[in-house]
Amino acid sequence: MTGAPYSWARACDNGCMGIGESLVERVQGVLRGARVRGDGARLLEAVLSPSDRGLHPAALFDAFASGAESPGLARVFDVLSRGGAPLAASLRPGDLLVRRALGEGSLGHVAMLVTGELVSSTRLRRSGWVAESARPGLFAVVIEAGPHVRLSGQRFARRVADASGMVPQDTLLLRPRDPRAAGLAARPRDTSSERGAPAGAAPSSYGAPRAFFVRRAQPVSTEPQAAPNAGARPPQGGAAPRLRVQTEAIPESAETGGLRGGVDAAETAPTMLHDEPPVRCIVIDPDARLRDATNLSTLLTTAIPQEARVRVLDVAENGGDSFVNVEGVDGTAYGWTKWINLAPFIYTVHDSDARVRDPADLTQLTTTAISRYARVRIQQLHTSGTYAYVVGVDRRDWGWTRLTNLTTYFKDDEVFKGATLAPATALGATSDMAKTYNRLGGLMRLIATALGVGVQPVLAVWQVESNNVRHVPGQCVIRFENHKLWDHWGSSHAAVFNDHFQFDSAVRSTMHKIREAATDAWTTLHPSGVTVDEFQRRQYQALRLATRVATAEAALLSISMGGPQIMGDEHRRLGYLTPEEMFIAFQGDERAHVLGFFDFVRSKNLVRHIRTPDWTAFATGYNGDPGYATNLQTALTDATTLIP
Repeated sequence: MTGAPYSWARACDNGCMGIGESLVERVQGVLRGARVRGDGARLLEAVLSPSDRGLHPAALFDAFASGAESPGLARVFDVLSRGGAPLAASLRPGDLLVRRALGEGSLGHVAMLVTGELVSSTRLRRSGWVAESARPGLFAVVIEAGPHVRLSGQRFARRVADASGMVPQDTLLLRPRDPRAAGLAARPRDTSSERGAPAGAAPSSYGAPRAFFVRRAQPVSTEPQAAPNAGARPPQGGAAPRLRVQTEAIPESAETGGLRGGVDAAETAPTMLHDEPPVRCIVIDPDARLRDATNLSTLLTTAIPQEARVRVLDVAENGGDSFVNVEGVDGTAYGWTKWINLAPFIYTVHDSDARVRDPADLTQLTTTAISRYARVRIQQLHTSGTYAYVVGVDRRDWGWTRLTNLTTYFKDDEVFKGATLAPATALGATSDMAKTYNRLGGLMRLIATALGVGVQPVLAVWQVESNNVRHVPGQCVIRFENHKLWDHWGSSHAAVFNDHFQFDSAVRSTMHKIREAATDAWTTLHPSGVTVDEFQRRQYQALRLATRVATAEAALLSISMGGPQIMGDEHRRLGYLTPEEMFIAFQGDERAHVLGFFDFVRSKNLVRHIRTPDWTAFATGYNGDPGYATNLQTALTDATTLIP
């Protein structure tokens, strides 16, 4: 391969990364050379346009906390969450954490989020993060100025929300808008991204540049194949070769959106069902020009819109540069463009033994394994289509591993995270089902269509599970299950459990009762004929009681949550590392509920039963109770009448 080929990480270092990540890099560069530590003003100077500089963090907090920000600042920042409000559904690199010492004059502070990933206080130490305090809640890695300049490599985390997902009163979360709109001086465009990297180019911050390998369609052969070699030089050519992406071999491919692979049978985590879809990316270059398919060296006048979401169909290499044939995730046909114009979506390592491979011979395992549930981006692909070079969202350079060790979740998909919840056209009906559709039908239909099912059966399941109860931020609908608490904690603490909880051992889901003290009268946990408010009051009472006498984790494992009523002990199927993370997400808004529902049914291979529909099989797989199949069919009839 001639010259020094560009990888995605290399391209990011040259100014082609997403707006948020680019801003983090820009600010971090400023902080590295900062002579004045100050109280955060130095960080703000790197974010604001010259006309807005000089703003103190306390003044920034005051301007937005009151809701009376100036038009100039409103042009630069979007408010994500104010103090006392639920945490925004998702955070991103470059978001600002602004604090105000209330009642303490002009004391203020500002920090910038490095990745947007949040970690609960219970998982901080395992993640290797250094927390600002031991208080419970959600934390994010930040960079910041101040008495101690902190950069991303220090992995210093500040508390963003409390354990219930509420933003503290002294905290404000802002998102800088496109730096170009804010008047920031743009980085010089690296024209080598269209020329190919010059020989001897400097290594990226991820380490020495490595070749980007692509997979090519090969004639079907029964001859033994040589072991893949990461150092092999792909053939060169001016025209795009005929390629294929091998996804057709897996049945039910529409409903399994991750990468196929099994979980170690010894693990208690659920078995995930995943195939190998095209890698999905976001367009990060403002001039992502298309190429002539017959001669990839030739630029066309058409460009793919920046921030468009695309899937990679084919890959090729020409003159030392890597090219991809892409289409929009919405089906828009685009064509060939340079790989460095894209940034891959985030994947999750789901295999319990995701071993790193020897780069000289990818068939050989090393002793290093990538942390299970680590979040990574695909930096390079191998010609075999079997291996990927991955880098953690925390910038850790892992190396080569099998694609089958990775998976994706709807909740992490930028397309669905940013999609509108409500449908484009609301229904005129006033029924409970119509109200649900008018709130959530846009996102429901978008994902249902991607999975090849109608929105009507999805709406039917939602109505049966939610029982027409609408979500209230900070107080999501829950149902506490005493027999689940027994399974997760009570069986090893029987005496204490029996003092506070009861259930029928023959029909475990019935006769649930609770009491605060061993001398108190028993209270029915799931009464009929009471108001929704009273029913929920009892569920939250049981949750608090279990948290007090058992553990918070056992308590959260024992509740079903939100509109789809998914158990906390299924949190892994939804892509959450702990039940606490799932609970906090579900306490926010209903987007987490919708995304969680689709992640859940996909991981359990239930989409096929929605498509048929086979309600008995679906109900058995969804919550183990085939008895409510009739209710689902009735709800489907209503949904079909409502939405022909």
